[in-house]
Amino acid sequence: MIRPSALIVVAWLFIISGVGAILSMVIVLFTAQGIHVDLSAANLWIGVGLLNLEARWHRWAVIMLRLEVATTAIAIILLAYDKPVVAVKIFRHPIGQISRTTGIVAVIAIAAACVWQYAVLQRPQVRVLFASAQTPGKAVPPAP
Repeated sequence: MIRPSALIVVAWLFIISGVGAILSMVIVLFTAQGIHVDLSAANLWIGVGLLNLEARWHRWAVIMLRLEVATTAIAIILLAYDKPVVAVKIFRHPIGQISRTTGIVAVIAIAAACVWQYAVLQRPQVRVLFASAQTPGKAVPPAP
């Protein structure tokens, strides 16, 4: 079955996100900053599932993208009322500061990427790949 290149890009973005989340949790754990739980670690498995055309991971990808869009909307609102200068941290370590406007633009860019990923996963030619990849014994019968 031929996978659209956009689906492969979406899957790899999920994998990279998941690896980054796992790396973040490990770094925080070993630098004695406490325990950090990042739900986006599941993106690693979601990305692999998308590459394997597994329907359940398609569902999880859609759920995660909806959560990310909602989270970015909240972040934009919070940034709009935050201080004029926002601290930037990587793995909880401060690396600098950016203006509030730059922060809002960055979050809007992240939201746009999430919307694009969602649009790719909702394309009819992509959805049919996951529908046809379901195991015949596990298919849900239509409601009467």
